[in-house]
Amino acid sequence: MLAVLARPLIISFIFTASVVTGGCALGRVPAWPDRQAWRGAVHDAARDPATWAPAAGAVIVAAGGWDHDISRWAVRHTPVFGSVDDARRWSNRLRGVTHAGMLLGALLPADTETSRLERLMVDEAGALAAEMSSYGLKRAAGRVRPNGADDQSFPSGHSTRSAAHAAIAVRDLAHAGISPGARIALDSSFYLLSGATAWARVEAGVHYPTDVLIGMALGNFVGRVVHDAWLGDHPAFVAIVPERHGASIFIDIAW
Repeated sequence: MLAVLARPLIISFIFTASVVTGGCALGRVPAWPDRQAWRGAVHDAARDPATWAPAAGAVIVAAGGWDHDISRWAVRHTPVFGSVDDARRWSNRLRGVTHAGMLLGALLPADTETSRLERLMVDEAGALAAEMSSYGLKRAAGRVRPNGADDQSFPSGHSTRSAAHAAIAVRDLAHAGISPGARIALDSSFYLLSGATAWARVEAGVHYPTDVLIGMALGNFVGRVVHDAWLGDHPAFVAIVPERHGASIFIDIAW
C-alpha cells in the first residue's frame, strides 16, 4: 500500500530534484524498486526497535490512561526546556538539526555504488513520504491538541519527520566506512535528538505522549522503508528464455 500511494510523489520528487541540481544526473535516477525490495524493506523496518519500541510505549501509555496526565504535567513543569515557548522553539531547532544531519550523512563517502546525489534524493524522498503519511493520519484521526489549537494532534508531524531523518541517517552511516565507536556515538546522537524533538512537542502543549510516540514509530518505519527499498542491495536478475530460433536473455538490474 505504501508503495502504491507514495510512488507518484517520490518519482516526481526525484525527477524534479535531478533537474534542479543540473540535469546531469538524469541517467542515474534510481529505478522504482520491485516487489521483493519493498517486501524486504518493510519486514526489516517493522523489526527495527526504533519502530516497535515507541509504538509499544504508546500502547502502554494509552492502556494506562496516562496520556492526559503526562501532557498536563509536562506543560505545567516543562522540566527539560523551561517554558512552553522555549519548548516550541526547540522542537523546530532540533528537527532542523536532524534534517541537517541526514543530509550530511548522505554526503559521506559510502561503500556502495550509489552517488551522493542519488542518496540525497532518496533520503529527502523518504523524509517527505513520512511527512505525508503523518499528514494523512492527522486528517483521518482529527484529534484535538492539548492546547485546543486545532484537530491535528495525532500523530506529531515534528516527531515523524525527525524520526525519519534519524532513521535514514543511521542507514547511511552503516555504509559510511566509519569506526564502530564513532558510528555508535552518531547513531545514539540521532536517536537522542529525535526523542528530544518529540518530548519538546509534549512540553509545548501541542501533542500528547501517544501522538509523539506513534509519530516516532511512523517516521522510522516509513523513512527506513523508502531508504532501504531504493538504496538497499538489489542483486541483478538474469533469465534465459528459450525461443523457436534460439533464446532471449533478460537482465534486470535495480540501478
